[in-house]
Amino acid sequence: MTTTETRAMRNTGVITRPVILERAAELESLEMALQGAVGGAGSVVLVAGEAGIGKTSLVRAFAHDLPDRVRLLIGVCDDLVTPRTLGPLRDAVRGERGPLAAALAAGDREAVLTTLLAELGNATRPTVLVLEDVHWADDATLDVLRYLGRRVDDLPLLVVVTYRDDEVGPSLQRVLGALAGPGVRRLAPARLSRSAVARLAGGTTLTSAPLYRLTAGNPFFVSEIVAAAGSGEGVPSTVVDAVLARMQRLAPDEQAALEQLSVLPSGVELRLAGELLGDLGVLAAAERTGLVELRTHAVGFRHELSRCAVESALPAAVRMQCNARMLAVLLAEPDPDLTRVVHHAVAAGDEAAVIAHAPAAARAASQLGAHAQEVALQEQALRHRHLFDPAEEAALWQEHAVALTTLGRIPEALEAGRHAVRLGEDRGEPGPLAAALTALALVYWAMARPRECLANAERAVQVLAADGDSHQHAYALAYLSGLRGSVDRDEEAWQAGTAASEMARRLGAPELLALGAIACGTSRLKRGDPGGVDDLIAGVAGAATLGAHVCVMTGYVLLVQDLFNLGRFADAQRWIAEATQYARERDLALYLDHLAAYGFRLQLAQGGWETAEAGLRTLFGTGETSAIRYSLPELSRLLVRSGAEDADVILAKALDYSRRADGR
Repeated sequence: MTTTETRAMRNTGVITRPVILERAAELESLEMALQGAVGGAGSVVLVAGEAGIGKTSLVRAFAHDLPDRVRLLIGVCDDLVTPRTLGPLRDAVRGERGPLAAALAAGDREAVLTTLLAELGNATRPTVLVLEDVHWADDATLDVLRYLGRRVDDLPLLVVVTYRDDEVGPSLQRVLGALAGPGVRRLAPARLSRSAVARLAGGTTLTSAPLYRLTAGNPFFVSEIVAAAGSGEGVPSTVVDAVLARMQRLAPDEQAALEQLSVLPSGVELRLAGELLGDLGVLAAAERTGLVELRTHAVGFRHELSRCAVESALPAAVRMQCNARMLAVLLAEPDPDLTRVVHHAVAAGDEAAVIAHAPAAARAASQLGAHAQEVALQEQALRHRHLFDPAEEAALWQEHAVALTTLGRIPEALEAGRHAVRLGEDRGEPGPLAAALTALALVYWAMARPRECLANAERAVQVLAADGDSHQHAYALAYLSGLRGSVDRDEEAWQAGTAASEMARRLGAPELLALGAIACGTSRLKRGDPGGVDDLIAGVAGAATLGAHVCVMTGYVLLVQDLFNLGRFADAQRWIAEATQYARERDLALYLDHLAAYGFRLQLAQGGWETAEAGLRTLFGTGETSAIRYSLPELSRLLVRSGAEDADVILAKALDYSRRADGR
């Protein structure tokens, strides 16, 4: 949103400074953060609280008073079946042109990060970036927040983030935990006092005592009930009653328009709203009563709770019809937002639309590193798997297995991988079967079951052998090479890696050369050739360019493992730090325990026994994952050396584990 647009919004009354009470301290903190950004010392301000506590009102009041020299960008996260990938950023730059808008349109995650940093860092005036309701954010948006949070100190940037602190999921929790230091401020607006509630109730027939008891000082509850007072309905018993009571005063066509808007989380673009509703003037009365508001590019309910109240009151048939109308409008677009398409297709009960668009939406989310959204979209598609042809269903199960493994949801990944293999076997086509076997091998590796892992990876190579050279064959060979190297079958690993690289050269496929470099690099290192480090680094960089996250992390883990075994502890520590950052920014939970295990082993090797023991015990307590392969032997050795009381117990577990997990 440009300064000119912001000023225009103020002049038209769309961004008006709300009357807010008991928020002087929060506004002062935001102002101090702004002054820091003006001076080039940026910060992140986290505004947390329950629904209706006044987070949006606080930010709106602050934004209203921003000087014209400040650039204001506002993005809102949506309560969709699965969030729009980078939806808030797309909203923030809607109507603008430039590298950032182009990167967002192209769905290029790395370009989004680099152009965003360049645009904000080279701005001719300080920027205030508002990200609202990030408890609904997709993983890619959270990656952006984490990325900016680590670099904001030296930028003319203020990032204001709002979220419901009682709806913080694991992904957001990890981001919040990583945001620390002097560049981060945390605000938690309190509920209103009895005196503030009395002030808000002035001029109504309500007395402050029952209103305060009813609302517990929640500003939204208070304002909604006060607004409904005097209309003859009396004091509503719930906020839903208050919202619906106000809505009933509107004409039938105005109510119908609000019902249609209620199925659109966080509103809808004005252009689409016009196609959906016809004349936007039908919303005028609702706007005057404060139920909806028009923004520069969008229209929606003023409060999310109001929208939910209206939507929840709709009969199921009406709600499905409203979603079906929005689905039709979206599908008429030349390049529709597939996540929104899937949301409304699910809500409309349109199975055909779900299976037509959910797989593509999942793949787009995967490309951007939003793996939780990828899984959610795949799950929506698989609910209707009876409508897919066998080839499509097999591919979807295979992709689902990989995505679930990446998130560390191993039991579900195993079931998905087995589904994919069964379907591949039924069809008898080498390519799909090999892809499913490779995915299942990854699951077994995460389960620390190398026998099954290697068996599936070797079978994948075997079923492709008859067809000669192919991209998939080269990939399977490179993957098998890395797995063999991880269980010290070094000569076989070298053979498979060399075969993968030679095939990639014959195919003229530079992307596969990166995978071959990873496979050959670890083999070279184990054979005493230090040049293997260069191969591994080059392979990791090449795989990262392709967005092949699993291959990148495989390369990182092998690099760390080999450097550690060679006693090159400083180099290993460096790559642990880089790999950990890469995994965290892409929510690749599977690999974080592997890297943590080697970090603790480094501490142990350097004399940090107590810290290492605590960390290794924590990893051991996470269950039988592949990280135990790297942590349990060291923990056993440490406890025996230190004479710990449970040394015998842990040593026995280590011996039992080695017998069960020996991949030779």
